[in-house]
Amino acid sequence: MVRYISVIFFIGLIYWSCEEEKTINPLIGTWEMRYIERLVETDSTLNYRVNSNDENHVTLILNEDGSYSISSFISDERITENTETTIYEMTGGWNTDNDTITFEENTEDVSVYDNLFYISADVLSLFNTYGGGEYDFLLSYLYDRK
Repeated sequence: MVRYISVIFFIGLIYWSCEEEKTINPLIGTWEMRYIERLVETDSTLNYRVNSNDENHVTLILNEDGSYSISSFISDERITENTETTIYEMTGGWNTDNDTITFEENTEDVSVYDNLFYISADVLSLFNTYGGGEYDFLLSYLYDRK
């Protein structure tokens, strides 16, 4: 009888130790902007780098349920393209596919933004290319985990 109880106990122990561990996506969390940088290959006078400070900051929150929120306060004229301070809140859904993160904004006209991303420890880099206008450029966003 003791032998049977030991076998049943051993089988139960093996069953519970084989449970799948849930992996947490490393992107989930709160991210604070370190800087935004624009690189224009054809006209370097249009390049800029804006560091986070009291007048320019962005907080990105990526939730486990696939929702996100971005809140920003930007006063640098190179970004806002005018002398007005831009304050905005954006929410929606996010997902990843390999090295691309897609943001779908919750608005009447759904806006979709695809960004290449790279994450290393507590630093998140997002990259977005723009083209078709007067010049093509790359926007880079560097965030630190809060």
